Amino acid sequence: MAFRLSRRFLGVALLAGLFGVASSGASFGAEPSKSSLNRAGRTERLTLEQVKSRRAKVESQKDLAEDVKKAALALYDQAIQHLEQARELAAEARRFQRDVATVEQRVAAIRERIEQLQGAKPAALPSSALSDLERELTQRELRLNEIKTALAKTEAEIAGRAARRKEIRDLLESLPSRLDEIAKNLQSPPPADESPVLSEARRTEWLARQELIQQEAEALKAELAKYDAEEAADWSRLKRDLSTLELALAQKEHDRLAEFVRKRRAEQTQEAVQAARHEAQATHPLLKPFADENRKLAEAAHQTAQRVASVEAELTQVQKTRDTLRKQFEQARAKVQSVGLTGTIGMMLRKQRAALPDLAKYRRRVRERRQAIEEAQYALFEYDDQRAALADTDSAVRSLLLQLPSAVRADLREELEAAARELVERKRKY
Repeated sequence: MAFRLSRRFLGVALLAGLFGVASSGASFGAEPSKSSLNRAGRTERLTLEQVKSRRAKVESQKDLAEDVKKAALALYDQAIQHLEQARELAAEARRFQRDVATVEQRVAAIRERIEQLQGAKPAALPSSALSDLERELTQRELRLNEIKTALAKTEAEIAGRAARRKEIRDLLESLPSRLDEIAKNLQSPPPADESPVLSEARRTEWLARQELIQQEAEALKAELAKYDAEEAADWSRLKRDLSTLELALAQKEHDRLAEFVRKRRAEQTQEAVQAARHEAQATHPLLKPFADENRKLAEAAHQTAQRVASVEAELTQVQKTRDTLRKQFEQARAKVQSVGLTGTIGMMLRKQRAALPDLAKYRRRVRERRQAIEEAQYALFEYDDQRAALADTDSAVRSLLLQLPSAVRADLREELEAAARELVERKRKY
């Protein structure tokens, strides 16, 4: 018990020391008209298979000048890359369109889940062995972190949508000029001295680029439509509310189990202390020094359990402070990115800075934790050495008996050997 608790204290103390120093999608102007995006027109519809076929044909021509072949193949490679990106954008646009079509169903599912969570109570505490409870607590800590990550992602998405809308509109406004440039290139005759193979490759690359830009426009417009539909249905905020409720419930279940584990650990170590004291009093006088060692180990385990409980409670509070500060930072950064460093934003930042925790206090606690970590590490080394010496029970019993006076009678030695074996086996549990 002392070995395991020392490891836990070392880990928790290290985390507490490290954490101690850590700290609406508004709508913009009207979207560009469909006619402005289609000014270039589609003079030819390319497919990826067609471009790959043309590339293979050029690559197989043996009488083609090497520099011409190299340049043509490079252009076809660019065209293939453009069309592959266009396919990805088309798939993305379809996903956005599906999101628009299913927004009401998604909102209904979230509302139903919110109603369930609003009346939910923390799950009953399991009645398992302490080691099983500690494993369950670790699993709940992982789940809690997953929910926190999901909530942070949702909040970042909500905060960033206004900036993303503006970015999309800027991109849409830039597309017509890019399409016009391609249209001019397509309408211009190729240089008279240029190889027809190279001219065809260049034209193919322009057509592929045109396809990419038009698919980009469709994807951007679909993304805007998704944001409009979700905002109208209040999907983002409902999703945030759901994650907040899930986090609150998971936090309650985690905290209840953590407190239960601390109590069970304290009870178990207290029982071990009482048993070791009784054993030290009842054991044979010749074995009393060894029984006293067990008593000291049991008392050390109990003290370590109390220190672990204290540090875990402090760690929980520090983590909550860290999460609050991180959330404030992300929200402030999103506001600055959205509206800039205005006077109002400046006032908000000054107010938040004034409310920041005292760094000197946390730095002092870090220094104290370093000392505690060093002491725990040293104790852990000693406990590991003692534990290793007990791996072979028979050898440990013989070693203990060798320390007894040689004049002990044979019949008494047999009784002492049985008592010594009990002491060794109990010591391994501490």
